[in-house]
Amino acid sequence: MVDRDTHATILARRVHVGLNLVYWEPDSGGSGTYAAELIRGMHRVEPGTRITAWVARGAPSDLEGRSWGGPVEWVHLPVRSTGSPVHVPVELLGLGLDARRRGVDVVHGLAYVTPLLAPGVATVVTLLDLTWKHHPESVTRLARAMFGMLAPLCGRTADRVVAISEHGKADLVTTLGLDPGKIDVTPLGVSSRPTADPT
Repeated sequence: MVDRDTHATILARRVHVGLNLVYWEPDSGGSGTYAAELIRGMHRVEPGTRITAWVARGAPSDLEGRSWGGPVEWVHLPVRSTGSPVHVPVELLGLGLDARRRGVDVVHGLAYVTPLLAPGVATVVTLLDLTWKHHPESVTRLARAMFGMLAPLCGRTADRVVAISEHGKADLVTTLGLDPGKIDVTPLGVSSRPTADPT
C-alpha cells in the first residue's frame, strides 16, 4: 500500500502511469477499445503524461504506429496472454518490480489484474464485470478459475478499484465482499470522433 505522503508527492508532479495491457490482443473487443481510448484520453486531459504499457506476444502489431496523442513506451513481454496461465506470475509479481525500476508511480490493470508486489508503486485495478461468476457457461473452465482467483485477490490488494457502473460496484461489494470505500465508479466513455484505428 502507498502512504499519504507518497500520494501527495506523486500528485505534485506529472504522474508516470503504467498500464497492464498483457490481455490486449486484436480480438479483445471492448476491453481493447477501453485501453486505446484511455491512453488517448489521458494525453488529452493531461498533456505530457508519461505512459508505460506492458503487452504480451499477440498484442496488436501496429501499436507503435498508431496516433496516441502523446508518447507511449511499449514494453513487450515474452509471454502470451492466452492459452496458458504463464503470464499470471509475470503480471502479479514481475510488473510491479519492473514498474519500480522504471520509476512508474501507479500501475493500472485494465482487465482484472494488477501487481500484488509493487513496492512504492500505487496500484489500481478495473473489474469490468462478474459475468464469469453469474454466467459461468459463458467462459471456459480455465477462464472461470483464473477470474475466480484474480478478481477477488487483486480487488482486495489494490489501492483503488474501478467499477464501470453503480450496479457493477454493488455487485463487487455483494459478490466479492470488496470494501465499497475503495471502489470508484468510472463509466466507460465513448469517443467523440470516429477512428480508423482498429482496436
